[in-house]
Order: sequence, then C-alpha cells, then structure tokens
Amino acid sequence: MTDLTLDVLIKYLGEPVRKRGAEYEWQCPYCQDRGEDNLKFNENKGILYCFANPEHSRTILKTISQNEGGLNFKVDYNKNFDFELELELNEFETQEKQKSDEERFLDFAFDMEAYNAELLRDKKALELLLQKRGITANTAEEIKIGINREANRWAIPTIQYETNIYEDSFLPRVIGFEYRPLDFSKKELTREKDCPTHLAQINKYTDKTQILTVIEGYFDGYLLYQYLKEKGIADLYHIVTPCNGVNSLIKQIDEVNFTKYKKFELFLDNDESGQRVADKILEKYPFFTKIELNCGCKDFNEHYLKCIKKIHES
Repeated sequence: MTDLTLDVLIKYLGEPVRKRGAEYEWQCPYCQDRGEDNLKFNENKGILYCFANPEHSRTILKTISQNEGGLNFKVDYNKNFDFELELELNEFETQEKQKSDEERFLDFAFDMEAYNAELLRDKKALELLLQKRGITANTAEEIKIGINREANRWAIPTIQYETNIYEDSFLPRVIGFEYRPLDFSKKELTREKDCPTHLAQINKYTDKTQILTVIEGYFDGYLLYQYLKEKGIADLYHIVTPCNGVNSLIKQIDEVNFTKYKKFELFLDNDESGQRVADKILEKYPFFTKIELNCGCKDFNEHYLKCIKKIHES
C-alpha cells in the first residue's frame, strides 16, 4: 500500500487554493458549479474528502490510482470509508487524545461546516428551525448552526470571542459545541467534553463594528443578529454570549477588549438569575446600557416570535 501524498494530488489537481494547518483545499472538479472549495486533504491523516459528495473524492482517488499504475492507497476508495483510516480503534483514540488544542479546534471548525451543510440540505429541519425559533435558512447558513446526524441533534458551535479582522475565508476558532435534541429541549442539553469556558461570539468583529451587545443565550443572539440584519445595521454590532450559562458571564466578561467599541449593551433574560448577573456586571462596568423588555417576554427569542414577528405579519 502507498501513502496518499500532497505531491501526487498537486500533480492531478493543481496547487491547492488554501492551506490551514495540515489541511489543504481545492475546488472539487466534480462540483465546480457550487463555487465552493469542497475538496480537502489532511496531510497528517492521508485523507482526501469532498464535503459536498464523498463519491467525488473516491472517484478522484480511483482515477489517480489507475493513472499511477494501479497504486493501492491506504485509504480504500472502494469502501464507504467516510474518514476511516487503516488504524485499530485504540490506536486512533490514542492519536486523538494526543492532539493539541489547536488541532482539535481546527477539526471542530471543519465539523461546524459539515454540520451546517447537513442542515442546509434538510428542508424539514430548516422548517422546524423557522417555526420553533424564527431563524431563517439564510441566517442558519451565516451563523453556522448545524445538525449532527450521527447523534441526531442540533450542533451549536462555540466560536471564541475575538476582535481580529479576517477575510471571509478564514476559519474561526471553534472551541466546542453545545448539543440539543431536535425538539430544542434543554433537558438533554450537553456540551463538548473538555470545551474551554470562554466568551462566545455570534457574529464576527469587523472594521465597521461599533457596539458590543452581550446577550444571554445562543438563540437569543442568533435572532438578534437576524433582526439587526433585517434593519440593515448588523455590521455595527458584535454580539457575544457566555458559552457555559449566564453565571459564567461574570468571569467571561473580563475577556472583552473594551477599547474596540464605542457603546456597550447588556441584554440578559428577564428572570431572577439573568437580572442578578446583570446587576453584578453593571457594578463592575457601569458604562453598559441595560436593555430591558417591557412586553413581559422572558428573552429576545420569545420577544422576536411574539412581538416583532407579529408586527411584521400584521
């Protein structure tokens, strides 16, 4: 058997369009009409994979094998391998444990893209997301929420807060996921094992950002972002949320680079725990403006569905 190498792939695919760590990317020749760089090669694992259609990467490997005199690559394109390696399970798990945090976070970033692509292909799940949470397909694509079909649950990425400005092609620092059942129940809510506790961002910081808005939950943040886009002012806002519940916000708020903003908003749930945390933050950072709902709704998600959406439909 022969290792699949970068040199062999370049010979047939040309130079990669992008490199991230050990990952190289090309536009898949079989799905160029999508205009996306779906074809990825992990040099450490020796895996070529098309995220749009795994059959494409198998076809490419088969073609290369035939042209190279019947090379038998370690990754068998004739099987439904989907990232399988010729390693014993215990050896693979050992390698996973030895991964550095940055390698894990890069894997999470690619997982996020794959989970999001899975959601965007699922019309029923998109309809459920719109009906239950008010989130449109366009917003879902931007915020990168997805579905982990293997576990049949929502995969909500924890993207670490930062104020660096990157090109759109840059993969954000995904440090884990929050998982929920497809019915959005919080009773079975789980988080990625060993996920660091950091402030998470809903949208990225840009050169147009002026306002920091701290909101309590992911879905509140997603709907707020969608609402601000509807009003044409989303670019002015950097929306962030605590990744491990509202009580963790008291410590996580210290991660904010306050010099990057002109205004600060605090938008926590209208309940005892949310208001208690809000009061503590205002004691330490009195320049925050506390946003309050006067309609009786508990949070912005409820407010959007019951109040804002109703106004739009009337």
